Amino acid sequence: FSNQIKFGTNTSVYTDVSMGTGFTVFNSVGGDSGAFDFRDDGTSRMFIDSSGNIGIGTSSPSQKLVVDGNIQLGTSSGAGKLYLSSATGFSPRLEEASNALAIYTNNIERMRITSGGNVGIGTSSPNSQITLKQSAQNFAGGLRFIRSDNTNNFAFAIDGNTKLNIAYNDSTKLVIDSSGNVGIGTSSP
Repeated sequence: FSNQIKFGTNTSVYTDVSMGTGFTVFNSVGGDSGAFDFRDDGTSRMFIDSSGNIGIGTSSPSQKLVVDGNIQLGTSSGAGKLYLSSATGFSPRLEEASNALAIYTNNIERMRITSGGNVGIGTSSPNSQITLKQSAQNFAGGLRFIRSDNTNNFAFAIDGNTKLNIAYNDSTKLVIDSSGNVGIGTSSP
């Protein structure tokens, strides 16, 4: 197999491109499979099966791309991004951002995990282990705990008057204002 290009109808090898003892491409390895096997010094490095599935580090890819090993996105000079395609285009993505992992949907950053382990939802600069920034001044933009059967829930939110509201099924039950006054059954303690 050194320094040769072979084309033929042999049942064990249909196309063989070899360059010395290094790079080799086999087509239809072991019969009429329609696969390509890219080898280096006899070791398979990339495999494309007859369905178009690509295997890197494996010769039996079950999806469009299967990698057996680590993947690096980006280099030291550029951040890596992983786009997940949807029917409406590229919407969700994971992105390296200043040594942090940023998660986007609809081209808006929704969550960030910093290099120190802080998690921010609705903010790109979380200053505690979990920071939740409301997008609205109501219970829709706060923190909500819901039972597994989606009934009966508690919500925590900060309203426009800098009050912490605790609600049960969207009905305010407890309010703490910025002075520390507590209201139970009233929104104006």
